[in-house]
Amino acid sequence: DEQRKKWADDTNEQLNALIPPMDPEYTRYFDVHGCPEEPDAPVFKLTVSIPKKPRTKRKNSAILIIPGGGLCLCMGATSPTEVFADRYGVPVATFEYRTVIDAPYPAALNDCFAAFLCLQEHAEELNINPDKIVLHGNSSGGHLSLALPHRLKKHGITCRGSVVWAPIIDDRTMNYSSKVESVFWGNGSAALSAREYLGDLCGSSHVPPEAMPGRATPEECVGLSPVFIHAMTEDTGLSAALHYCDTLSHA
Repeated sequence: DEQRKKWADDTNEQLNALIPPMDPEYTRYFDVHGCPEEPDAPVFKLTVSIPKKPRTKRKNSAILIIPGGGLCLCMGATSPTEVFADRYGVPVATFEYRTVIDAPYPAALNDCFAAFLCLQEHAEELNINPDKIVLHGNSSGGHLSLALPHRLKKHGITCRGSVVWAPIIDDRTMNYSSKVESVFWGNGSAALSAREYLGDLCGSSHVPPEAMPGRATPEECVGLSPVFIHAMTEDTGLSAALHYCDTLSHA
């Protein structure tokens, strides 16, 4: 575990070195103190980039980027908050959640929920509409961007929508489409990530949709906000993404 933690810290340090320094004039930081399911969770920072030219003077939408990294890394390099803020003219937030190296499910999801609630809490200060927060992420960030709405639904909350690409959304290896294995990612990596995340739940009939949204029934998807999934031919989760889209369509 110590070796894995060192590997993750070293890798994140190298990746974060690629990110340009944030402009302090257009950056806000907030302490996040946990969610109802885990109020005593470790405190972390929510980073929000403010657009230099807001799209409107009225309450803006906002984007919450959940970083990717296969659930074993939380890669801030996949969260270009300043680029998105200036491109779309709305505040864009991101954060670092706990990975499987820190703790299994539901730690990462709890951090995502806490970050979402924190962004809503500071909506007035950031001039955003708390009902118009869009979730965005790739890989495990895409997975969590699709899982979080299921958690929000339990609390009577909806986001504006989820826009994801190459998400990991099902622990059942029969749903992994691609036969391609690479030094970076493949079927074996996806299956290992799911096992590390879910522990004894993995592969059982008890995996909830907030853990793996690909497990959701149409009834469990009723009332969710709009979803856009970008999947690719050699994506290990392609069939799972298509299946989830079909489930959403039925809902």
